Amino acid sequence: MEEFVKVLGNQPNQISKQRGDVQIAASDLLDFQPETTITEASLRNNVNVGIRYLGSWLAGNGCVPIHNLMEDAATAKISRSQVWQWIRSPKGKLDDGRKVIAAMVRDITIDELEKVKLSVWAARPPI
Repeated sequence: MEEFVKVLGNQPNQISKQRGDVQIAASDLLDFQPETTITEASLRNNVNVGIRYLGSWLAGNGCVPIHNLMEDAATAKISRSQVWQWIRSPKGKLDDGRKVIAAMVRDITIDELEKVKLSVWAARPPI
């Protein structure tokens, strides 16, 4: 709380901190075209993280270690949103030129789900 009080004082939020130098229009909020390279590995990672987080969440864990990082619902949401963005945007192409489409994501999801299943079984102690 001490750190929050340092910044906020008695205020409930920082809405009073406005940036007059930044002008945003509704169209800017809808401009979600990726500007950097998309790799198949990054697409697979997003799908894999989503699968792993959802599995943990359904098992009752809201904050879980995934790929040596502590992840939560925000990470899963970001992963899902980024995949959605790549499917929807005309610029959503992998570095090899393939367009990211729903069918590709479904195929990758099947592959990544199998990898997750195998890693879970491999990590289980012997019976």
